[in-house]
Amino acid sequence: MEVEIPQLRIVPQTLWDAVHEELDQRSSQRTAASNPGGARRSQHLFSGLLVCGCCGAPYVKHNRTSFQCREAIKRVCRDAVPISQKRIEARVFGCLREAFLSPEFIARFESAVAAEREKLGSSDIESEIAGLKAARADARSRLTEIMSSIEQGAPYHLFKARTEELDGKITEIEDRLARAKARLVARDAVQVDIAQVYADVVHQMETLLGDPDLVEQARGFLGMLVHRILLTPDTAAKHGVAAVIETDLGSLVPGSARDDDPEAIAQRVTRIAC
Repeated sequence: MEVEIPQLRIVPQTLWDAVHEELDQRSSQRTAASNPGGARRSQHLFSGLLVCGCCGAPYVKHNRTSFQCREAIKRVCRDAVPISQKRIEARVFGCLREAFLSPEFIARFESAVAAEREKLGSSDIESEIAGLKAARADARSRLTEIMSSIEQGAPYHLFKARTEELDGKITEIEDRLARAKARLVARDAVQVDIAQVYADVVHQMETLLGDPDLVEQARGFLGMLVHRILLTPDTAAKHGVAAVIETDLGSLVPGSARDDDPEAIAQRVTRIAC
């Protein structure tokens, strides 16, 4: 039995929905004679993420295909080594994929799945659903009474605010009810195929990062995943540039503690040389 558990999504549903919307729109555009090629966008994935390891300035587009330290271009920084966009993207993508497929990260994900199922199993979802249904019935009853009064000649403007309030309340209750029912289905599932869930996560990541037409959505994902990418000249490194990704992979595992405190974030950051 296949069950979706929104709490176990690494890529937020809103972002994933935006990806599919973009794919659908692009597919339609490519069938039109006015846009046979589906032109690629000019933005690059690493806007604001590439940082010079020598001076701390951002890397910027040096030419159409390469990046270089902004201050080096001004001859202020000694980091005069550019790196091509294709090369740095390939290195970063490879490192991220390897990190996601590492035994340690997969084990943490499996633990998060188990914890989520335990939490679902310990909650009284049936009572929650019953309470929400009762609240919805009460709101609908009150709304019906108002409509009846209006039909009998009562001025609508006297009930307008209350009607809108009840409509909003019913919508909110129905949203909560749908989420509760989804949790009930997840709790009662015979089993969750953890391997498949994780494979779906990796597929989402690779879809976002591997398609040059999904730049905007991929940048949103990278913004959650990567703090910065430090680039430093190093003749012994690949392409003459040492690259270090500063990321908090653990924070993406559902159930992991999240903290906006800079010191706490600094302690969690994982540095991946690539």
